[in-house]
Amino acid sequence: MEFAQFEWFRWLVLTGSQLRFKGGFGRTPLWFEVDLEFSMDSTELPASLRMPELLHMTADQFFRLMSDHSLETSLLTAPDGRVLAANPAACETFGGTERELCTLSAAGGRSSLADTDDPRLAPLLAQRLAVGHARGELRLRRMDGELFDAEVSSFLFLERGFETTTILKVRDLSALRLAERRAQESESRMEFALDAAQIGDWNMDLRTNVAQRSLRHDQCFGYAAPVEAWGYETFLAHVHPEHRLRVAACYSKAMAGEGKYDVDFPVIWPDGSTHWLRSKGRFYFDAAGAPYRVAGIQVDITKHHTADAALRQSEERLELVLKGSRDAPWDLDLQTNTPYFSPGWLDMLGHPADQPPSEAAFWSQAWHPEDAERIKATVEAALAGSQETYEIDYRLRHSDGHYVPVRSRAYVVRDSNGKAIRVAGVNTDLTEQHKLQEAQQQQAVAEAANASKTHFISRMSHELRTPLNAILGFTQLMLDDEQLPLQAAQRQRAARVNDAGRHLNFLIGDLLDISRIETGQLSVALAPVDLRLVLQEVLEILAPQSQAARVQMQPVEQALPLPLPLVSADATRLRQVLFNLLTNAIKYNRPGGKVWCEAALEATPDGERLVLQVCDSGLGMNDQQMAHLYEPYNRLGRESHPADGIGIGLSVTRALLQLMGATLEASSVLGTGSSFRISLPVADAAAATAEARVSGFDELTDDEPRGVVLSIEDNPVNQLLVEAQLARWPQVRLLQATLGEEGLAMIRGHRPDLVLLDMNLPDISGLEVLAQLGAEMALGSVKVVMLSADAMADDMEASLAMGAVDYLTKPVELSHFLSRVVLHLRTPDA
Repeated sequence: MEFAQFEWFRWLVLTGSQLRFKGGFGRTPLWFEVDLEFSMDSTELPASLRMPELLHMTADQFFRLMSDHSLETSLLTAPDGRVLAANPAACETFGGTERELCTLSAAGGRSSLADTDDPRLAPLLAQRLAVGHARGELRLRRMDGELFDAEVSSFLFLERGFETTTILKVRDLSALRLAERRAQESESRMEFALDAAQIGDWNMDLRTNVAQRSLRHDQCFGYAAPVEAWGYETFLAHVHPEHRLRVAACYSKAMAGEGKYDVDFPVIWPDGSTHWLRSKGRFYFDAAGAPYRVAGIQVDITKHHTADAALRQSEERLELVLKGSRDAPWDLDLQTNTPYFSPGWLDMLGHPADQPPSEAAFWSQAWHPEDAERIKATVEAALAGSQETYEIDYRLRHSDGHYVPVRSRAYVVRDSNGKAIRVAGVNTDLTEQHKLQEAQQQQAVAEAANASKTHFISRMSHELRTPLNAILGFTQLMLDDEQLPLQAAQRQRAARVNDAGRHLNFLIGDLLDISRIETGQLSVALAPVDLRLVLQEVLEILAPQSQAARVQMQPVEQALPLPLPLVSADATRLRQVLFNLLTNAIKYNRPGGKVWCEAALEATPDGERLVLQVCDSGLGMNDQQMAHLYEPYNRLGRESHPADGIGIGLSVTRALLQLMGATLEASSVLGTGSSFRISLPVADAAAATAEARVSGFDELTDDEPRGVVLSIEDNPVNQLLVEAQLARWPQVRLLQATLGEEGLAMIRGHRPDLVLLDMNLPDISGLEVLAQLGAEMALGSVKVVMLSADAMADDMEASLAMGAVDYLTKPVELSHFLSRVVLHLRTPDA
C-alpha cells in the first residue's frame, strides 16, 4: 500500500531541515510520527521530496528515504520477523550485506537475529502486538553467530501489500557492557585492596548532605556496625575538639577552590578512646564552579601517626594502599598472561625494582620445588571454581639462593560468565614469624627439659631427704636424750654426723632452689621477722663448723648490740641466706681468721631499710672472680679447695633476696677478705606490732601436750623416728598407719586430734587423703599436718588449699617439729 492510500493523513513542513508526518491507519487506531531530516539550501523542498511524490512512495521507499543516511541501526521487518530492508548502519552492526540479512531472515525468521533463549523476547513481541510499539533490551545474533546485548525499539510502519511492516531500531550495547564489566572488576579489585589495607572509603552529596560509606569507614570512628545517618556535622563532631577548627578549615579551603585535601587528626570513639585518622578527599564541581560532591578515604593511623616518614602521602587511593601496607602486591592478567610485581615484591626476593620481569613464568620459577605442586593445585582450583579469594603459604627463591617463606592472599576477578580473567593479591614475608615460632618451639623444648630436670631433682631430693630425716632425727634424739646420755666421744661423733647431715640438707635445698629459680617457680611468704633471732639460730648451727676450721665468729650480741626493727622477709629463706653467706665466710677463711657482722639503719626514697654486712678476713677474690660471682655451679677456680660445695649458694642467695625485695652487694680484696652487704626493707610498724613472726624454733613449755596423734607414713624408719620423738610426752597417744586408705579408716574410727600425713603413700597420695577428708562433712575439721620429703611449692600450696594446717619438710629439726606438734595440739579446732 502506498502512503497516499491512508484513510486520512496530514503533514507539516517545519522550519529548518525537519519534515514531520503524522497520521493513522483506517483499520488500526494508531497514531505515528515520522521525523525526516535532510539538508536544503532554501525553504522549498527538493524536487525528489515534493509532496505528490511523497504521497505515492511505498513502505520500502519511504524507509530508505528515512534511514539510509541515518547513523542508527534500522531494519524494516515483516510481521513474522523477516528483514525486508536494512540501512547501512544495520549491515555494519550485524556484519553482513542487506541481501545477506534478508536472505538469512527469510530462511530462519526472527530466530536468525534474536536469541530465542532470551526470556525478554516474548514480552517485547507481545507488547508490540498489543500497542503497536515496544522498547527494551534483547540479546541479538550477528551474521557470524556472535551474540551481543542491544537496546531495541520497534513500531508499526506502512503497509506493504497486505501486511503491516515494522521498523526495528537497534543500539549495540557491547561496548557499554564491556565498559561496565571493566568498571565492576576495577571496583571489586579496589574494594579488596582497600579492605586488605583497612582503608574506609566514602562519598557525600553536598546538596543533600547524605554520605555513603563502607563499613571500614565507620569502623575507623569506633563503630562495629554501620551508622544509620552520617553527614559533615556528624563527622566533625567525632573530631577531637582541639583539632576541630583545623580540620574544618582544611575542608573549607579545599571546597573553596583547591578541590583536594589531606589531613591527619585525632577522633574520639564512642568508648571515649582517642584514635588518629588520615583523611584524604576531593571535591567535584559543576559547570558553574559550585561543589556538588566530595569523596575520599579514612585510614586509621593510630599506631603510626608519629612516624610520618613511614606513611608517605599519596595522590591516588591505590598508591596509598601500597605505601601504607607492609605487604607486597602483585597482579596477573590471565587473558594476556601479563604480570605485575610491585617494588616491595621484588625487594622481598632481592631483585631490582627498576628492572621488573615481564613474564609470568618468573613467579612460578621462583617456587620451591617441594611446594610447586601444592601451589599449582591451589591456584588452579581457585581459578576453576567460584571462590573469590584464596590463601596459601609457600617458599620463594631469593636472588641469593635462599628461600623466603611467604603467605599469599589473592583475589580472583571473573567476567560475566564466571570465567577467571585476572588474579591479584599480596605476599607477606613470614621470615620473622617463622623465627618467632622456632624460638617458641625451642623455648617449649627448653621448658620441657627444665620441667624434666626439676622433676628429677625433686624426686632425687625426696629420695635423699627420706633417709636423711632418719639420720638427723635419731642423732638429735641421741644428743638430747637425758635418760641415756652419750659419752663425750660418742656425743662428739654424733654431733659430727648431725652437722654433716644438716650441711647435706642445706645443699639439697640449694639444689632444689636453683631449679625452681630457673623455672620461675620459687616463691616467698613475706612477714615481719626478727633478724637477731634468725642470726642467733644460724650462728648456733655453724658453731661446730667454725670451731673445726679454727675461725672465730663474732657473737650476735656484739654483731647486733642495739635494738633493731623487724624486717619484711620470709623467715625460712632469710635463715637460708645467712647460712649460705656465713658458711662461705668460714669455708674460704684461714686458720685463726675471723667472721663478723655489722648492722645499721639506712633511709632510702622507698622507705627505711636495715643493712647487714657479713664480713670475713679470708682468701678474698680478684676482679675476674668477682665478675663470675653469681654464676651457678661456678666455684671460681677453687674446685681443688678442701672446702666442700657445688657453687650454687650465692646464686640462690641473690635470687632469694630479690624475691624478698632485698638487695645483695659484694666487695672483696684478694688475700684480705670479702664483705657481703644485705639491704632488707623494714617491716610496716602496724604489721610488726600485730604479728612479730620469727623464724626461730618455738620454745617448749613445761605444760606437756595431750591428745591422739595419727601418723600415716609408709617408711618404717620414719615411723620409729616419730614414735621416738613423741615418746617424751606420756599423755600423747600415737597411732600409726602405712597406707592412705588404712589411715582414713583410723581417722573415722578414732577421730585423732592431729594427723601427720606423708605425701607419697603406696596406695593413694596425701592429696587424695585430704580430698576424701574434705568430702566427708564429719571429718572436715580434722587437723592435718603434712610431713613429707616433697619440697615442691606446688605440693605445698595444693596441700594448704585442700585443708592442711601446716607443711613440714623432711628432714625437720627436732625442736621445730615438736614445737609445731605442741602448737597444733593446743590450738582448739576451728
